[in-house]
Amino acid sequence: MALSPLTESLQEIFLDPYLETIVGDVVAKAGGDVFAQVLISSFVEGGRETLTGSMSQFIFGRSSNNPIISTHHQFQEIHATSETATRNAIENQESFIQIKPKLSSVIKTGASLLLATALVGFGGPMFFGASLVAGVSAIRSFSKGLVLKTVIHNIVSQKLPSDYYITADPSNRIFSEGFQDTEVTLPIDRPTPSQEMIENTIKLRLGRNLFGIFINQYSERPIHFMTPDGKIDNVLKDARRESRLASDSYSTLELIEDLRNEIQTFSEELALLFPERLVQSYRKYTHKSLSHLIERADEYVSMYIISPGRKDSDYVISEKIMTLLEEKIAERLGAKALGCMYLIEKYKNREIDILQFIKKLEAELGRVSGDIGVTDTELSLILAGTRGFIKHIKGRITSPRHKGYNLDYKFSKERLEQFRGFIQDFSGGRAIKAIERINKFELLNPDLKEYSGEQVTITNPNFFKNLKTNPAVSYWYGFLRADGSISVRYRISIELSVKDKDRLIQFADAVGLDRTRIKERIRYHRYKGDLKGYTSAYIQFESKSMHNDLVETKFQSSKSVVKSVPNYVKESLSEAKKISNQWWTTSQGKIALSFLLGFYDGDGHYKGGKSAVIYSASKMFLEDVKKVFGIKNRVLTSRVPGETAWIFDREYTSKGFYSLSLGPRLFDMMMDSYYNSMKRKRPSADTNLQNFLGDLT
Repeated sequence: MALSPLTESLQEIFLDPYLETIVGDVVAKAGGDVFAQVLISSFVEGGRETLTGSMSQFIFGRSSNNPIISTHHQFQEIHATSETATRNAIENQESFIQIKPKLSSVIKTGASLLLATALVGFGGPMFFGASLVAGVSAIRSFSKGLVLKTVIHNIVSQKLPSDYYITADPSNRIFSEGFQDTEVTLPIDRPTPSQEMIENTIKLRLGRNLFGIFINQYSERPIHFMTPDGKIDNVLKDARRESRLASDSYSTLELIEDLRNEIQTFSEELALLFPERLVQSYRKYTHKSLSHLIERADEYVSMYIISPGRKDSDYVISEKIMTLLEEKIAERLGAKALGCMYLIEKYKNREIDILQFIKKLEAELGRVSGDIGVTDTELSLILAGTRGFIKHIKGRITSPRHKGYNLDYKFSKERLEQFRGFIQDFSGGRAIKAIERINKFELLNPDLKEYSGEQVTITNPNFFKNLKTNPAVSYWYGFLRADGSISVRYRISIELSVKDKDRLIQFADAVGLDRTRIKERIRYHRYKGDLKGYTSAYIQFESKSMHNDLVETKFQSSKSVVKSVPNYVKESLSEAKKISNQWWTTSQGKIALSFLLGFYDGDGHYKGGKSAVIYSASKMFLEDVKKVFGIKNRVLTSRVPGETAWIFDREYTSKGFYSLSLGPRLFDMMMDSYYNSMKRKRPSADTNLQNFLGDLT
């Protein structure tokens, strides 16, 4: 009775081990063998529990212990379920799990049961009634305690059958290695399990018993692993990613999965781009997902909310569950929880019924929670602008039958730079972790190629050697100056809006490039608050001969701020003016004008009639154009260098932007220099006819 003020748990933790040790030692000194030590220590322990347990229950009420396990390296907290639930689960396990304990466990269990039976009849007929209750309690206490010890003992000893665990790994390494690395100290210091123990413990997640009831190994409810950073699954996933990034290797497939996980967090952007992801039955936020959010079994929402709601229109969700739902949503979503809270208020005010509430809530959670995974197709569109990119790359790495099979395939530096640009466009510059992953991949793989290494053959690699003799070549040179680029590794690239794809077809035909090399891709940008996809057409190829020819002309790409009119244009124009006062009609004059026409098609705007404007980030270039072609209009500043500007809802610092109107006379000369220029930037046939009739009258 003196021990009753101590809780049952404290008695079991601090008293029972001492009782067993002391009694066992006394029996051993008295000459008792192992059997006698087990027998008598079990009797004493069972008697203690029987005599003090009832009074402890009376004083403290029902025990509900919630031990916490924290790891030093990740600060994870594992909230176990109640003692009552644990005991119930053990009873449940006894009914259908075949345990094969060691011989010592069998001896101890049998001895305890024999002693318990003896206790019932100890008082004889006279004391039978008085001892019956105590005897029955002792039997339950002995058997329950010894079965529990047997189960725990055999878990640590790895003696349970492999099918005891629903998701057990074949080697039965469940707890033992984790416990070997565990320091069990006083409660104030908190136990320190290894990470492997935490991961193996997850295998005790929700399953079903023989009767279809949701259980795990020790509880009728799931074991929940919560941390200050959220679900343990996500924390462990992040930890594994960080561990991988801290290592000396980082594979292409690992980068793909890391980028997928980072992009998945941009749930609102994904919902805007791919609205179907919220309604596809195999991907949408489900009743099961909602059940897990409030830490309930898989079928909770279906069985205890949806089903009653369908049967009874007056059925309402309990206040306890609604409060829990609000807390979990606020904890999980933070600032993104506004839409969910609005729906909760509407339901509380009975503006929507229970079925509408769950449907709308799950749709909103799917939109903002980040719990819906990113498919290969979605990831392909975001990273590369094409639908099959990721599938193709994974096939190259994992399928020996793939024509480009390469187990050690790595992205090129050029491709990584493309990823950075596309991800920044998609996220509005907020995907910092994704960019860090790409940077880390490049750092840990120093042997990356500059380009993809894709060899493409062109039949006319010396196309640009004819700059001073062919207006078509001069036109494409001007076009490339506006919308193209060349690199030190012989790469030549042009990317246009898909509506101007015909320009790429004509260029491919001119240089002898297979038209199938023209590709399309989508880039996602925010524009006026909406996230939209913009489809472009592009070509990329490598040609050392063409690259060298362009370099000899001192080619300056569209991104160059300091540039001028090419020397061959100035020379051709000077020669034309020496030949005729109507210099624009000479072949040399057409060479000079076709360059200007090509640049206009790339970076110009047709304003109707005979009015046209060209644009450039280089004021020097436009001033040179004005001087060479004798244009009277001034170069106008649209944006000064250093000015804050916005493009696709993204803020940036401008390098400057300028414009120059060509004038109607020069516009006519330019249009006559080369007739296969961009149609949408030329005057219509009707306009030309009106001009012709006007000249006759």
